[in-house]
Amino acid sequence: EYTLSTDTLQRYGLRIYQDQLIAPLYDADRSLVNIVVLDPISQTNTKPLKLTVPFGLNLLSARNAEIMLVDSIWDALCVYQTTGKVAIALPSAKFSIRMNMIFEHLRKIHIWCSNDKALAFRLANVLSPHRCFMITYPMNAQGAFMSGHNLKTIMNESFAVINKCIEQFDTFRDLIRDELLQRTRFAGLTWQRFPMLTQILKGHRAGELTVLTGSTGCGKTTFLSEYSLDLCLQGLSTLFGSFEIQTHRLAKVMLTQYSGLNLSKNMDAFDKFADQFARIPMFFMTFHGQESIDKVIHTMGNAVAIHDIKHVIIDNLQFMMGMDYSNGDRFFKQDTLIHRFRNFATNNKCHVTIVIHPRKEEDEGLTISSIFGSAKVSQESDNILIIQQKKLSTANGGNIKYLQVAKNRFDGQLGRFALRFDKERLSFSRPAFSRDDSNIESDDHELRQSIPVEQ
Repeated sequence: EYTLSTDTLQRYGLRIYQDQLIAPLYDADRSLVNIVVLDPISQTNTKPLKLTVPFGLNLLSARNAEIMLVDSIWDALCVYQTTGKVAIALPSAKFSIRMNMIFEHLRKIHIWCSNDKALAFRLANVLSPHRCFMITYPMNAQGAFMSGHNLKTIMNESFAVINKCIEQFDTFRDLIRDELLQRTRFAGLTWQRFPMLTQILKGHRAGELTVLTGSTGCGKTTFLSEYSLDLCLQGLSTLFGSFEIQTHRLAKVMLTQYSGLNLSKNMDAFDKFADQFARIPMFFMTFHGQESIDKVIHTMGNAVAIHDIKHVIIDNLQFMMGMDYSNGDRFFKQDTLIHRFRNFATNNKCHVTIVIHPRKEEDEGLTISSIFGSAKVSQESDNILIIQQKKLSTANGGNIKYLQVAKNRFDGQLGRFALRFDKERLSFSRPAFSRDDSNIESDDHELRQSIPVEQ
């Protein structure tokens, strides 16, 4: 029932002589090198020869992009008849460099060596494993053909020798060397206004996800405004999504931080600084309040494509989500949003910074577990920043603020440093020039001298 057609035999150049088949062996230039005598009754080589060339090279041409390598001449004939793909029988375990050159133009090579799996993988390494696909069927092609199995399906189910989801050390060896030799470049863009933050985080890196949290009224938006402005002034194109505060009010804070002046007292300088500020690559989303994540992600993607945005800020997640959820639904919704932002950062090589309110406020300070939906946030984020407030025990009361780096995936260093707020400049950074400190909130000696600390 399962027999080879005359057309298949003729394509490979086989001839009938008495009760036997004569199979020609050609070189790559189609010159006859030798012949093999086949017994069609037993379907085996009656005169095994150690040949220097494979069988079937006469069918190979520059037009072929895909072939099958098999164990025997019978296998090659069966594969060709059922799949229409050129099948070549290898003569022995030896495989010359010249053969590799003959197969150089091929984009895909299936290997079906049922008798020797080790040989199959050695062949793949010689032929370039990136284009080789292995067939591990429990019988050879001839046996599968005679049993009525679908050889085309078997071929389509071959697996890549090199799985794109699996890597070995050599894949990223050079990258590791580059990171060790050029650590500063890989650390990212540094903050000029917050040198202590640079000392801990080392820099602001593309493709990362940063989460900022802090109690109500601690100055998250004001800090984030200056934090992003610092980077934007160094050429980092930024898209700010303010879902809680109206955009023009946020821009007013930024302009004040940019100028270093209380502009309400220096209106004569307004146009000068406004003209300068208008030239920096800072963009704002028009959203305010609850908004669809699909619409926000689409806007972010559009901004990356058109304006080459490298830093996106979401302030804040709860306002963007809205309040129309039960507790369980809110956890699920927030986890979904965090996952979407994480994927966006990774896929677009764009840093995303998200403000998330804590779910509880404790006198002893906030921790990662204080963040609403903390499990997913902790898992997906690369950096977690917490603005902490500490009440002073002095007679005049008040409190101090410091920024805590609670997670740093880049090198693991954690720490904290004091935030001193200048009410005139609306700034948490120290001025680059000498000025009166009467408008700067004081801090205690411990935090004034704070340095990064391992935790």
